[in-house]
Formats: sequence, structure tokens, C-alpha cells
Amino acid sequence: MAANYAESVFRATHNSYSGEGRGSIRVQLEGGVRCIELDVINAAYRRYGYRIGHGIAGLEVAKGKGNPDDLALESWLGTISSWCSDNPGHGPVTVLLDPKGDLTEPDSFADGNLAALNHVVEKAFGSRLYRAETLRRDDAWPPLGDLADRVICVLSGNVASRRGYVSDGGREPAVAIDDQGRVVEVHASGHGNVWYWSGRRSGEGVAWRRHGVIGAGRSPAVAIAGDGRIVAVHGGGGAELSYRVGTFEDDTLEVRWQAARKAAPAAAGLPSPTVRMLDARRLRITYEAERGRVAREGTLSGDAVAWDSAQPAPAIPADAAWSASHARNGAAEVTVMAVPNERSDDAQLLYGTEALDGAPIAYEQLLFVEGQWIPDDGTDDIAHGRRFVATAASPSAEKQTKAWRERGKVVRLWGFAEGDTGTRTAPNFPATDHPGAGWYGAFCEQHGAV
Repeated sequence: MAANYAESVFRATHNSYSGEGRGSIRVQLEGGVRCIELDVINAAYRRYGYRIGHGIAGLEVAKGKGNPDDLALESWLGTISSWCSDNPGHGPVTVLLDPKGDLTEPDSFADGNLAALNHVVEKAFGSRLYRAETLRRDDAWPPLGDLADRVICVLSGNVASRRGYVSDGGREPAVAIDDQGRVVEVHASGHGNVWYWSGRRSGEGVAWRRHGVIGAGRSPAVAIAGDGRIVAVHGGGGAELSYRVGTFEDDTLEVRWQAARKAAPAAAGLPSPTVRMLDARRLRITYEAERGRVAREGTLSGDAVAWDSAQPAPAIPADAAWSASHARNGAAEVTVMAVPNERSDDAQLLYGTEALDGAPIAYEQLLFVEGQWIPDDGTDDIAHGRRFVATAASPSAEKQTKAWRERGKVVRLWGFAEGDTGTRTAPNFPATDHPGAGWYGAFCEQHGAV
């Protein structure tokens, strides 16, 4: 048996949901296939959730006869999970999720963003899931035997979804933390909206759980009251400040934001606000006004703030060192920053703690992310640090496969056919439409498929 996962070859199928010569998902797994690919459709998510199909929900999907009778991604993942439960001691099963749409476009979890995909995967596999965040960047894969009974999920497909899963872009980030370790980050996008991330301090870092749009605005700041209410202050289209009050959902850390309300009509065009809680209900904002930097206090009641009169900010020395991009709760600190990003007009959002420096603000890394190489259209998305890489099976892929495997990458060739069996370096996943064919079985046996 090979020493570890990246050194192993596994039987794999392409468009595993399509039936025909592949058989059902359960038949494939019973026949030794250990890599299943599911195309994910997020169109009409609020009505249907994630569905399966070859670019269109239901297209080329073989329902029933061992497969689910519906198109729901949850059902298809549940079939894999049920097989795993029925077959204790099985080798690692890899599930490729191939979204056909951009999962960074939905405004919230409820609209089907990548946090929702995380939720579906975690619900299906639970403790069976071998989470990507388990392996730090330079860690080696564990021995193959240590991955028995585990499921490894890999995000493939839409390039914006893959990039958006591992990092986010934005401008003017600000952050707050409360005495329960809950963290809220807010930032402006290049499209005139304010977005948020919410999470919780976990170990040395932050487990970012939810992500979504707050509303139109720019130049935001944020604070968390003692009772868990959140106040996000931001500039608008004119010389005004607005604010929104939000509340956490206890289990998920989703933030429910209330309607925007005008707060400080004398703000300048670039207000650069800060906001801090003075006690459980009192807060103070400082911001740029036409007459210079000013401060204004208010009392939080429900989803509204009753504001006092403004006063010059220099009259409050304690605010001089207060930064919207740095938050502290006892010994726990969180700092946020935006650094130039060559792939986007928005800078990349990073955060640090007292024990961590320069980590990307991103979803919990439950899924590994696949880089893809498509030579015909010039796309080269093999990002540094990606453990998984893929390209279409072809004569030109042999050189790449050899180079990638020598670098310890896990390589998938999709559309693997009989004409590809002459390769001297086998991919880890020769993903075929014909897993029961004699030529495929001979190839897998020749290369010691697990």
C-alpha cells in the first residue's frame, strides 16, 4: 500500500451522477470507485437549494435505481454517507463538488453562498469529513491507513467560487470582538456595498462562519454591545453617516441586520468613522465632518440609536488611539487589513491576532480547493499551495501529470478514456465515464489503485 494519499491511485468517475455505464453512485462505490464528482447548480437556490445537473439542474442525471429520486445535493451526499456507514474500514472517499455558477455572487447564506455549501457538506458527513484546515500549508498527508472511514471533499468548477472560498477582497476593513469571543468584520466593496464576516475566536485565529452584504455604503466601522447587538456605521452616497443594528443567531453567528437609519448628517464625503461601546447601551462615534473630526454619543435602544449633540473629537483623548481596524477583549486581539491583490480591483482582506499574522479572511476550510489547467484557452489556475490540480485527459497532460505528482500534488484527469492508458505516470484520479470497462480495470491494477 502506498505511504500516503498523494502517492496513491484511486478509481474515479467523471460526471458520476449520469449513470449509464457508470452505474449508480452506490454501484460505483461497491465496485471500488473512491472519487465521485457531482456538478452543483445553485440557480433558484431559495426555492430548491443546491441541485445536481450537467450545467442545468436535472440534465443527464440518472435518478433512482440506487441513486436518489430527487436532484437535491443533500440527497446525493447522503447516499455517499450512507454507503460509508454500511462499509466500515473503507479507504478514503473523495467527493469533487463542481459548482457551475459563481457562489461568491449570492448576498448571504440564505441565498446559497459558500457558507451554505460548507453547511451542506458538514451536515452530510459530520465527523467523517477530513477537513482541509486539518493540514497546514507545509504538512504532509497522513499515512493512508489513517484516512480509513474518512471523506475528503474538494471544491472544483467555477474559478470565482474556488478563489472566493480561500480569500476575500475589500476596502477599509474594520472589526469588533465581544466578551464571548464573537467577531464581526465589515468592509466596503468596489461596487458600493458594505459587507460583513462573522465568526468566533478559535485557538490562535478566528473561525469565520458567515458572510453577507449589509447594504449600500462605504467607509464602515463596527462595535458589539454587551447584549450582543451589533452597530455598523458607514458613509453613504452623500455627506451623511448611516448605521444599521444587527443581532447574532446563537448557533450559526449569522447576523440579522435591521433597516438603515441616518445618524450624523454633518459628516464629510469620506467620514472615516470609528465606533466604540462605552457601556452596555452607550456608544460613541468619531468621524470627519466639514468642520473637522467630531465625536457623537448615543444610546442604543432596540434597533435605533438616540444621538446626543456632536462635539469636537480632540476633546476626548481616549479616542485618539482608537482604531476601527483593531479590536481587543482582554488578552484576545483581532486586527484587520487590506493588502494589494493582483487578481482583483479590491485588496485582499487579511486578519491577525496576538498569535497569528496575516491570515486570509475566508470561510472555514472544510473543502480542499482544486487548481485547474486548461491549455486551449490559456487558463492557468494552478495557484501556489493548492494540493489538488486537474486538467482534461489528453496526450499533452502526461508531462504535466508527471511534474505535478513529483511536487506532491493530487492529480485528476477528467474524461479519462482507453486512449489515455499508455501514460507512464498515472494520475491519482483517472476520472472516467467507463469504470466497469476491462481496459480501465487493467490500468488501475497495473498502477496499484487502492
